[in-house]
Amino acid sequence: MEQKADRHLACCMLLSFVLFGAGCTTVPTRAPVTVEQVIAMSKNGTDAPSIIAKMQDAGTVYRLSGSQLAALKADGVPDPVLDYMLQTYLRAERERQVLEGCILGPPYFLVN
Repeated sequence: MEQKADRHLACCMLLSFVLFGAGCTTVPTRAPVTVEQVIAMSKNGTDAPSIIAKMQDAGTVYRLSGSQLAALKADGVPDPVLDYMLQTYLRAERERQVLEGCILGPPYFLVN
């Protein structure tokens, strides 16, 4: 019984930390960077770090299929940009799963 209470407490602490952290982050005030804009910047010769910085500033999350990634590659989007776009969705999904798992039940994350 005590172990279950410890797990519940650990979950609540983790959830509080995540929510507190989310509340302290700045909400992007810029419009999302669209896929079409990424293609246009790539074709105009904008370097990959600049494109990624704009996507980061906007907080855009991309959920792309393999064929969409291939099409972007064919349109000249640099590999680091494609990698970043893929990572945005993976990171967002990972965060969602942590919150969902903590709210709905096990697995719990134990904090020592």
